[in-house]
Amino acid sequence: MTLYIKNLSLTNPQLGWYTLKTQMIASTLAPGANWTVISSSTGSGGVYAQSGDIITSVSSLGNLSWFVLRGHAFIDSGVTCYRYLCFQFNAAGDVRITYSPRLGFVAGSPSTTQVPSATDGQLVYGGGTDASPTFAALLPTGGTWMQALISEVDDFFEVFTYNVGGSALTSLFYLDPIPPPVYTISGNLIDGDPVVIYARAGVDCSLRSTIGQEAKAAFGTLGYGLPLQTLWARLAAGWRAVADSSDVAQQQIPAGLVTQPSPYISVPTYRAETMLYGRRTALSGTTIPGDVGNVNTVGAKGEGTYLRWSGTLFATPTLVDAVDLGCGCGTGVVIGAGHLFLPWTDTALSM
Repeated sequence: MTLYIKNLSLTNPQLGWYTLKTQMIASTLAPGANWTVISSSTGSGGVYAQSGDIITSVSSLGNLSWFVLRGHAFIDSGVTCYRYLCFQFNAAGDVRITYSPRLGFVAGSPSTTQVPSATDGQLVYGGGTDASPTFAALLPTGGTWMQALISEVDDFFEVFTYNVGGSALTSLFYLDPIPPPVYTISGNLIDGDPVVIYARAGVDCSLRSTIGQEAKAAFGTLGYGLPLQTLWARLAAGWRAVADSSDVAQQQIPAGLVTQPSPYISVPTYRAETMLYGRRTALSGTTIPGDVGNVNTVGAKGEGTYLRWSGTLFATPTLVDAVDLGCGCGTGVVIGAGHLFLPWTDTALSM
C-alpha cells in the first residue's frame, strides 16, 4: 500500500515537515506498521521526550526542534534491524538531516535543543555537529505545491515541490532501496545498507547534472559492516550515453531518446531507464565533500527500485499515463519531472 501528500499548498516549511512526518507514521495496514517516531523535542523553551512523539502540530516545530523516525524492520544475520532518520529545524524551518543505517539515535546528550547521536550516524543535509548544528533550506517558504509518496512495504519515499503556476522542481528528497536484498547462505545481508538518500533544493534538483554528478548526487554506504572498507559517499546515478561521429560521449537517456512514431500507438510513449548508483574506480583515493570513511573504496551500489531516468525532459511536473517503471508498480500514471519519472497515482497535480 501507499500513502500520499497531494497538492499541499505550502505557506511555510514547517507545514511541509509536519505533514510529511504525519503521513510517514500513518498506516493503512496496521497501527505502527509504517515509520515510527522514536523520540522528539519541541525545541527552545519546549519539551523533550526521550520516547515518543510530542510534535503534535505545526507550531510544535519551534527553533531547534527535532524528531527521530524509525523505518520498517528488516532481517540481517537473524536479527531484526531498522534504519533511522533524524530531523532538526531552526526557526525558519531550515533542516539538518542525519541518517543511521542500523544502530539508531540512542547516544550523545539529547535535550530540548540537541538531537541524540548514532554511532553509525551520517550527515545527509545541513552541516555542523549534533551539539552545534547548521541548517539549510530544503522545503520552500511559500508559493509552492508539495507532493509526496510514502511506501508502506519498504522505506521508500519521495517528496518534491514546485512553484505555483508550474515550474521545474524546486526541491527533491527521496530514499530509494536497492533491490533485492541479497543474503549469504548463512543469512547475512551482502549489502548491509541497501539504500540511497538524496536531498537537494534548487531548480536543478531533478536533473542529471545533479543526481548523476559525483559531487551532488545521492548519498549511500559502500562496504557497510567492513570497518576497514566502509565509506559513506556521494553515489552518482549512471545514465546511458552513445559516442557521436567524433567519438565524444553524448547523453542518450535521460532526455535524449524519445520513442519513434508508430502507426500502432495513438498516444505518446516514453522511454524509462534504471538509475545505477556507484562510485567510479578512478575515484579511489579521492575525497569528495561529504565522504566519511575509506575513500579508497569504490564500486557499484546497484540500481534504485522506484525512480527512473526519462528519455524526455519535462520542464514542469507532468502526469504521464501508461508507463511501466519496472518496479512492481505496474503500468500506470507516473510524474515526469526534469530528467526523472517518479511513481504516482492518477491524482491531478495542482499548478
